[in-house]
Amino acid sequence: MRYKAQISCVTPFTAYNKIVSIPQCYMGISLGQPNFIGERLKAVLDWISKHSERCLLVVGDDLQRINVMIDRRVNEKEALSIARRLGDTEIDILSRMLLDYDDGKFIIARWKELMERDQFTVYQNQLRKLCKNDADFNGSIIKSAKSFVKRRLQRGEISSTDEHVAVRLSTAYLLEEITVFCLLASEGWNVEIYPGPELPVLEEIAKGLHSGVPSPLKERVNIALKVTEVSNTQ
Repeated sequence: MRYKAQISCVTPFTAYNKIVSIPQCYMGISLGQPNFIGERLKAVLDWISKHSERCLLVVGDDLQRINVMIDRRVNEKEALSIARRLGDTEIDILSRMLLDYDDGKFIIARWKELMERDQFTVYQNQLRKLCKNDADFNGSIIKSAKSFVKRRLQRGEISSTDEHVAVRLSTAYLLEEITVFCLLASEGWNVEIYPGPELPVLEEIAKGLHSGVPSPLKERVNIALKVTEVSNTQ
C-alpha cells in the first residue's frame, strides 16, 4: 500500500509562501503513532526531502515516558526505561529508511540531547512562571491537555489511569514539548513539519496571543501534513 503526504494547514497562514524552499526544518517523531510507521512515514520523509534542504528528526523517546506513565501506571524511572527502548527501536528503523535519501538531508536527535542543553532549563522556567502568572496561557495549556486525553480515551489508549491524573501528566507533557520547540526555534529550527494538526495553544501564539511567551515561540512556522492512501491507478 502506498501513501502520499500533502499540506493540510500552515500556521501562521502568512508563512505559506515560505514552503517553496525550506532551508531547514524539524519533525518530532511521535512513538507509536500511525503516521510514523512504515509507508506512511516514508511518504512524510519523501515530502520533506522534496521541500527542505535539511531536516532534524527529533525522536521523542524521553517525552514518551509521560504517556507510558499514563498508559501503564508505572513510575517515571520505569517509564523512562521503556520509552528509551522504544526510542532505540525507532532509531534503528529510521536509520535504515534514511539510506534512501542524500547524506546530510536528515539528522537524528534524541529528546534527551535537547533537554540537557542549558537553554532548555531557561525556557522551561520561563514557561512554568508564565503558567503561574498568566491565567489565559495556563488555561490554554490545560484545555489542550484535556483535548489530548479525550482523544486518547476515545481510542481506548487510556484505561487504568484516572482522567484527572492523565490530564495533569499530559499538561506536563505539553509544557516539556513546547519548551523543546522553543529551544529548537532559538537555534534556527523554527519550521516544524508534522503529519497532524498543530497544538491549539501554539496556534494561539501564532495569532499573537500569549505575548509573554519566550520570543522564539513567536517565530515558529508549523506545516501540518495529511497522509492519504494512493490508489493503484494513480
